Amino acid sequence: MSPTRRFAPLLIASVAVIAAACSDAVAPTRSTTARALPTLSSLGGGPASYANLANDDAEANAKTVVFTLKPEGGRAKVGSYWIVYPANAVCDPSQSTYGPTEWKNPCVTLDEAITITAKYWTEDGRLHSDFSPDIRFDPAKTVVMTTLVKDLIGQDLSDDVTSSFSIWYSTRIGDMRYFVDDAALDQDVVTNFGSTDGKSNGRVSRRIYHFSGYFVREGIWCEDGDPFADALCLVEAP
Repeated sequence: MSPTRRFAPLLIASVAVIAAACSDAVAPTRSTTARALPTLSSLGGGPASYANLANDDAEANAKTVVFTLKPEGGRAKVGSYWIVYPANAVCDPSQSTYGPTEWKNPCVTLDEAITITAKYWTEDGRLHSDFSPDIRFDPAKTVVMTTLVKDLIGQDLSDDVTSSFSIWYSTRIGDMRYFVDDAALDQDVVTNFGSTDGKSNGRVSRRIYHFSGYFVREGIWCEDGDPFADALCLVEAP
């Protein structure tokens, strides 16, 4: 993981207990000698975004999966998450810029496969993941992340429910974990909720422009070969 390019570790975590630091407030740090931390607004988050001290113990017990993104496009499975991507969607990390101000800038795309390592864990009912290396996707292409949230199945999709189970961007910088409501400022990344007969079917998805952290509450991890895996693990991505 290259610290010179990496804006911060990438992960999938869980939502929206929307507590709150002001979007322009600088999160506190454990050490007065630590490097200056960014404001939440500089990460592209709305006023519900917040930051907490990272849980080192939970991250230390994370599991790891390795997968490949191919130039011809396809889909990749990380636990119960699917990433569906078209051809020539991955920006070349050796030539592209990276960071919140860069997500929608054009880039040179890779013409060969790239191997991605995802570290994943659950923490306080949240589903997290950290991807390496840092990459972003060609903004002219649509890359979608989809997962299943068991607790959503059969619920009415009220505003309270959808706000609680939306997929947010999350990133770690130093000792702090930032939880960023990026959809508040960018309608392109609003979470979509699947429904059957007017009720949630548990499927949630959103567009992603980069492999930084994303989090959703009460998601399920699916282990390949696990005989006790939840039946939802057998459901294929769209």
